[in-house]
Amino acid sequence: KVSILAVDDEANIRELLERGLARAGHGCVTASSAGQAAQLLQREAFAVVLLDIMMPGKSGLEFLSEILFQYPDTGVIMMTGLAETATAVKAMRDGAMDYVTKPFNLDELTIRIEHALARRDLFLQNRDYQQNLERMVAERTEQLEQRVREVTALNRLLQEHLHQHSQVVAPDQ
Repeated sequence: KVSILAVDDEANIRELLERGLARAGHGCVTASSAGQAAQLLQREAFAVVLLDIMMPGKSGLEFLSEILFQYPDTGVIMMTGLAETATAVKAMRDGAMDYVTKPFNLDELTIRIEHALARRDLFLQNRDYQQNLERMVAERTEQLEQRVREVTALNRLLQEHLHQHSQVVAPDQ
């Protein structure tokens, strides 16, 4: 069960999201403000945050950057009642995975959540792959450096042996 945080100042939207996402098989926790959402994010990891743009106090656009900075593994989908292209573009440039306008179709929102989850999974897999690759490169580099040290030591011993042998053989000739 994927955990989703829905942040909206409208109680009816929060209730709709909580019930609808539960029917779609997702766990949904709701918050009525950015402050309340920040407290929930500190206590629990959420795969996706559905974030209303227009809220009293801190707006969703202001809160977006905080979420992405503190919880980079969390995907954010912005929600708004205003269909402003400039706001959508800003949200996407600032790191939101998607943008929906209210009233939204719950089935469409569920599909957008699934797409956001898939993109998030790819991001996490890629990051894990890169970290594992870096670890493997570091291990192999250490192994190679150890072999170089061993070959250098053997070469030094061989040179000393040859030098000693040449001094021993030379006076008899």
